[in-house]
Amino acid sequence: MNSTALKVMVLAACVVCLLPGPATADTLGFDPTGYTHIYWKYNGLPYNGYAGSFQPVTLNGVELPYLYCVDIFTSIMPGYDYSYTRVNTLGYIYGAPLHNAGQVAWLLAEFAASADTYDEQYALQSAIWRVVRGSLFTLDTRPGKTTANQYSLYTQYLGALGSNTGTVSDFLWISPKYSPNGPFYQGMVSGGDPVPIPGAAWLLGSGLLGLAALRRRMKK
Repeated sequence: MNSTALKVMVLAACVVCLLPGPATADTLGFDPTGYTHIYWKYNGLPYNGYAGSFQPVTLNGVELPYLYCVDIFTSIMPGYDYSYTRVNTLGYIYGAPLHNAGQVAWLLAEFAASADTYDEQYALQSAIWRVVRGSLFTLDTRPGKTTANQYSLYTQYLGALGSNTGTVSDFLWISPKYSPNGPFYQGMVSGGDPVPIPGAAWLLGSGLLGLAALRRRMKK
């Protein structure tokens, strides 16, 4: 078999491996019970719902330290695997830049690792929503809603934030999907290692390395 035919066969094998069937996407999964119940007002109207920090949470089987919501009104169901999740380190949610992603990054860098208590996580999640949504978002401090300690921590976090911004690329910005053509669910952000490489990217990298090695052998 001549060298040209061999190259064509190797390239064809790489292309077959990269067809949509066997390729995998980023998969997000998180526990159905580890989250925070928050009471807030948006444009003066009262709301309540469950949000971060979701724990435990995994991305492509790798456990992440926490998971906070950056979207406030799109819902997501814990206890499922979102197998077509989009993940980036650019501060993008649903394919577009998140408003004030730099301020969200600063809050996470300063407080996420140490936010161990329910009240701290309540306050941090609320502060994230505040910087993303602005003055339309406020906490609901009526009796039986946000406690005095939760509100105090919330104002403390925002006061420390001021006009600071953090490094957006230090965090994973996550847009979950169940299926390739289905809708996006609630946009999230997490810390952790760089984005785990899904199967399709691994296959592409392996194929390119194989071609490079073949070229070197041909030249000898």
